[in-house]
Amino acid sequence: TVCQGSTANFTTTASGTGPFSYAWKLDGTPIPGTGNSNAIDTTALGLGAHTVEVTVTGACGSVTKTAALNVQENTTATELLPQTVCQGSTANFTTTASGTGPFSYAETLDGTPIAGTGNSNAIDTKALGLGAHTVEVTVTGDCGSVTKTAAPHVQENTTTKDILPQPICTGT
Repeated sequence: TVCQGSTANFTTTASGTGPFSYAWKLDGTPIPGTGNSNAIDTTALGLGAHTVEVTVTGACGSVTKTAALNVQENTTATELLPQTVCQGSTANFTTTASGTGPFSYAETLDGTPIAGTGNSNAIDTKALGLGAHTVEVTVTGDCGSVTKTAAPHVQENTTTKDILPQPICTGT
């Protein structure tokens, strides 16, 4: 079992009366390889089960052996959406992981790890300064990890000064 894009290595050991020749097949189709081992690049293979077969021929006959090759999907995740929020509001970030799990999530805010709740996180902006910040979520699965980034922008809340009473003179 390998992740898509990896190399799957297969080896056999022949015995009996040689010399030996080797004929390799992948899903019934001949593939290059003339020795007792074969490295199969899985980049172009579909996900799921495949069959690798080698036929070893010697002076006194031939024998065929098969092995299963399972190609798993690499870890991916959807993009985080950028957000502009007012200071004190909550910025919500969500990503959806795909590939071969289970998945784990590691999140940072401006480079500092923060507690996350899996694929989504609500960030309270009360303590954040105004302006741009960086949120990163790293999703790790059986077939690698991927990091997604978003830039929440914290805006200043609307304020006003109190209206001061004005003394006025009659006729003005």
